[in-house]
Amino acid sequence: MATPLSVTVRHLVNPSEAEVERILDVLQAAFGKDPFTNFLVGGDWSLVRPNFEFCVRAALLGGEVHIATLGPEVHDIIGVTVWYGPGQSPGSTEEQREVGSKVFFSKCPEELRKWWLEYFISQMERLADESLGPGFKESQWCLLLFGVVPEHQRKGVGKAMMKVGEERAKADGVSIVVETTTQVDLLIYKRMGFENKGQTTVESPQFGRASMYQLLKILNV
Repeated sequence: MATPLSVTVRHLVNPSEAEVERILDVLQAAFGKDPFTNFLVGGDWSLVRPNFEFCVRAALLGGEVHIATLGPEVHDIIGVTVWYGPGQSPGSTEEQREVGSKVFFSKCPEELRKWWLEYFISQMERLADESLGPGFKESQWCLLLFGVVPEHQRKGVGKAMMKVGEERAKADGVSIVVETTTQVDLLIYKRMGFENKGQTTVESPQFGRASMYQLLKILNV
């Protein structure tokens, strides 16, 4: 592992449009050609940025976006985590749903939009309820997105961002939940203290099947 970087992690409040665009750049770079990201947009890579934008703007309305920075400039942002606290979710308010429709779903082909709204979201909810118990996920801190630009991965940036999220969850006396999709990511999260609590198979008309894992980290409060 490379020498750890000295980064500042902070909760982003009332960001500028330049900061939002930089966050989207970071997420796109972090996820690169991730197969499950491709799965989620039906193979249309032009929809990746709108999907990330929906996640980020919804969290700015009713969640938290944390950034890892090397300095005060916008281009110093090198890591992003998107969180939802107890009682929050990407579509829990009308304003969030309007953002989702405007920046992502309106750009999706009808088949993909129906897949998301009529199938994928309910599959995620079922995975959480069957793995953790009905309603448990909504009462915890949920990590939705977690990305570091490739040139600064494996330098402690992700660990620093996770620590801040854990502090927020501890302050509320709850745990952290997250979903992941690959064996590599599953191993990384297990090294950070997460337990695999359940698994499901998600199907896509274009790409067949993909596994999803429901993870939980119980914190000592």
